[in-house]
Amino acid sequence: MLESALSLDERNAELSFTIGEYYFHIGKTLESAVFLRRALDEQSEHFAARLLLGLLSGDEGESESAIIHLQRALAQDGNSFAAHYGLGRLLARVGDFSNAIQHLKKALTINPAPEMYYLIGRVYWEQGRADQALKHLQKAVRLDPHFDLALYGLGLLCWHSNRMAEAREHFRAACEINPQEDDYQVAVKAGAGDDLPDSPGLAWPGILPHRKSRVNEARFIDLLLRDLSSISICPRCFEKCQEMIFDLF
Repeated sequence: MLESALSLDERNAELSFTIGEYYFHIGKTLESAVFLRRALDEQSEHFAARLLLGLLSGDEGESESAIIHLQRALAQDGNSFAAHYGLGRLLARVGDFSNAIQHLKKALTINPAPEMYYLIGRVYWEQGRADQALKHLQKAVRLDPHFDLALYGLGLLCWHSNRMAEAREHFRAACEINPQEDDYQVAVKAGAGDDLPDSPGLAWPGILPHRKSRVNEARFIDLLLRDLSSISICPRCFEKCQEMIFDLF
């Protein structure tokens, strides 16, 4: 019905965005990208379409395109949590840690969630700045004592600095919270000198709700989707679409 309505007004950027966003939320990535691009073809400064297309491109592994879209989105709204968050994670994924941390810190000021402290801690870890990494992971755990991924990260930091007893305490705590995570089980049973699985969190996770994700990735997906709801037309989606359709007929 929506696509039929669009055929009557092919240059309706808002209706194209509405359809693109609908497909985005139900996980039809190819269809979503088509309509988001149509919206931008008609209205190049459509912030929400630009943002969603950037995030969608990142989700599909198209880092270069995603970075360009998110940078352009930030040129329109420098206080967008989702844009700073997405761009920071993408830059971290390609190894540009200095710029990544700037965007993640900006996202942190907008939304001081434990996940943001964890991500910044992970970037500091990659930079070899163990003290700063420890500080941010500890803050993440203070905000959420059941944040298993941050507890595991603290364990790894302690492990690599030969604080074995403290490391095991963190590993056990993470394992008790999320016993399905194989990495935690391995860490609890590890002996001195064993190599342990690295703490995840910098690889780009799927942001689309239909994707299967590890338990410890789900909270990052939810963090972003909650912010997107502030620009989303859903749950007003169908009401707004109906208004557009009535205007066309």
